[in-house]
Amino acid sequence: PSDQIRGAVLFYLGKIERLQGRPAGAIRPLALAIELAQGAEFEAEARYLLAQAYGETGDAAARTGALRGLVKSGLAGSFRQKAIEELKPEVAALTALPSSRAQVVCHRLVDLLNRVDQHDVEEIELLQQALVCDEGGEG
Repeated sequence: PSDQIRGAVLFYLGKIERLQGRPAGAIRPLALAIELAQGAEFEAEARYLLAQAYGETGDAAARTGALRGLVKSGLAGSFRQKAIEELKPEVAALTALPSSRAQVVCHRLVDLLNRVDQHDVEEIELLQQALVCDEGGEG
C-alpha cells in the first residue's frame, strides 16, 4: 500500500513536469511510479506518458522501448491502444529477410533441430539401457 501511495505521488509529479513543458524532469518520477505501483490504476497512463517524455527529449529508442513495454504489459485501455497505434509505422517498416539471409537462417535452424533430435535419441537409448539393467532394486 505505501508503495502505491508513493507511486501515485511520483506519477502526478511526472505528469505535472511534462505538462509544464519539462519532459526531462518527468522521466525519473514516471519510471519510479511504474516500478513502485505495478498494477495501479494509473500504470498504463504512466507508461504512456513516460514514452511521450522520452520522445519529447529526443530519445526515440527509449520512447519505442516504453511503448513496447506498455503493449507487452497487457494492460487494457486507451493508453495501450494509443501505444499500438504509435508503433504501427515501426512495424510497417519491418522488411522480410533477403532470400540469401533467410536460407542461412533456415539451414542453422535445421542443424539445431537435428542436434536436438540426436540428443533426444541418445537420451532415449540411455533410459532404455538403464531400464534393462535395473533389476527391480533401488535403481
